Amino acid sequence: MAVYTPLDHRMVVSLVATYGLGKLNKMVGIPVGSVNTHYLLETSKGKVILKIDEAKSFPDAERELALLRFLHERRFPCPPHQLCNYHTHCASRHLRYSEMWYR
Repeated sequence: MAVYTPLDHRMVVSLVATYGLGKLNKMVGIPVGSVNTHYLLETSKGKVILKIDEAKSFPDAERELALLRFLHERRFPCPPHQLCNYHTHCASRHLRYSEMWYR
């Protein structure tokens, strides 16, 4: 199973609202992969893949995000990304960071 970090529905509703993604209609854990947790979020503004990195440090995540943005800006087939900090949404859990991939 690759959903290592279970998420509370209320926290994800707050996250979706904070990032202006509309209303959360559906949240599904994606049970494949080996290292990270992924969720498919269906919102009133479209679909978003939420990735929770289970291993990288925040600086490593920022470097990965910078590379993905660089590629996207140069029209490489790569969805836009946004880095978000879960500490503001989930103070009781030790989550490092996540990325949201817009579809």
